[in-house]
Amino acid sequence: MKNIKILLILVLVLNIYSLTIAQNIVENIGLEQGRYSVGFDLREYKDFSRTSIQSGEYSAKTKARSVRMYMWYPAKENSGETNTIKDFFLKQVEDFGEVNDSSKLEELVYFSTQFNRIPKSKIDEILKKEALSVNKADNVEGKFPVVIVGQGYHYESPISHLILCEYIASHGYIVVTSPLLGTNIKAVELNMIDFETQVQDLEFLLSKVMHMQNADHEKIAAVGFDLGAMSSTLLQMRNANIKALVCYDGGIIFKHNTTRLLNPSPYYKLEKLNVPALIFTRFVENNFQMGLEEDSAIFRNSPYSQKFVVRTENMKHNYYTSYPSLGIESIASPKLAKDAYPIICEYTLNFLNYSIKKYPNGLKYLSDNPERFISKGVHITVDKIDSIDEPLNAGKLESIILNQGTEKGFEVYRKNKINQNISEDDLNILAYLFLYNYGRANDAISIFKLIIDEYPKSANAFDSLGEAYLFVKDYDLALLNYKKAFELDPENFNAKRIILQLEKLNLN
Repeated sequence: MKNIKILLILVLVLNIYSLTIAQNIVENIGLEQGRYSVGFDLREYKDFSRTSIQSGEYSAKTKARSVRMYMWYPAKENSGETNTIKDFFLKQVEDFGEVNDSSKLEELVYFSTQFNRIPKSKIDEILKKEALSVNKADNVEGKFPVVIVGQGYHYESPISHLILCEYIASHGYIVVTSPLLGTNIKAVELNMIDFETQVQDLEFLLSKVMHMQNADHEKIAAVGFDLGAMSSTLLQMRNANIKALVCYDGGIIFKHNTTRLLNPSPYYKLEKLNVPALIFTRFVENNFQMGLEEDSAIFRNSPYSQKFVVRTENMKHNYYTSYPSLGIESIASPKLAKDAYPIICEYTLNFLNYSIKKYPNGLKYLSDNPERFISKGVHITVDKIDSIDEPLNAGKLESIILNQGTEKGFEVYRKNKINQNISEDDLNILAYLFLYNYGRANDAISIFKLIIDEYPKSANAFDSLGEAYLFVKDYDLALLNYKKAFELDPENFNAKRIILQLEKLNLN
């Protein structure tokens, strides 16, 4: 009996000890941390391509647009001090206010708008929570995909998506974002000027990403919430570097926002939304009850990519942020918010794994029956909008041949005979690029032969092939093809002139 009592005491002690071990904010909501530790860095830049009069001064230095880039990244295991929520709130105070006296920073944290309805004792509990990241930890060697995050109206601080950013980074992504700030004043207005300013801020982040040695420049996604969702969409439409898009309850599907902000932009072209997209919103009837009219044009008129619409019943706008899971904005966070947010994060990660990393398991997660979440009190539907293949064009064919060779390029060309936008002239121009610009004469000759296969009565095709053989000094084949070109077009005096020269060369 004594041994049993001792065993029970030991079990009780271990349970108490396990409860006292501080979980980070990712694990605390039931998300599984990835294989990587997470580093964090805050970098401050000046964008001298734009002017800003926020400070009221007019020197060249102060007029430049200030951009603070928050960055989470896969890091080596580091003994450095883990960030807390307080660390990020201190950064937020610096983001949105001029603080001359650093001793007042901590005091100002308690006046953050997120804490309006929360007593100080509760705020202290929130601020002590551990994040996942270690400040300025050493990078893991290698290249990683990048996720650029756009913040939302009234959710301007990167704290809004802190859990998501750290969670994704732990699974092998570099995540960058910046605070949402107005053009000439800190506060943002819902107008075209501030909308364009956010897009330009995101483009500035993209330019910095393209200089990062550990970033995979071919694997970049744009993610946005609210206004940031529209800005991320426009960012993708005007930057071919963006390969996937995620929108959290963003205005791209609501008529009042597409009419006011997106449609007036000269860069808003639905055919440019040609990447996989993941759209989060509520059930249609929930949006209708809120007076939100959906506009599905963005799905119907951008057909060349897969799109997934994830709908969650009775979701509030802020439930798509990290705030409820951090205990911010309310003394008691709603159960649905805390139960749904980890699922939202998992959908996002699996979509990125599928669309950016090309992991098949990512698609499986998206395709599995969403009724599996009903036991958690979360009712979700997933609509998959199937796409048609984007027509093959000369630019894509050029890229395939450059990177994989003519054999692969011709295979793709023949498979897309019906669904392609490549003319004889396009192929001819492409062949000359390989002949003169890339110095790949053999590839050029192969393309000219393909043109002859496709257009056997084209005098120009034989003339061009003759020129290619002339370039590599194969005079016999050059003569043969020029003669064929002249036979098909007796008015081709250039071919006639070269034929005479080549025949003289053979006589000599």
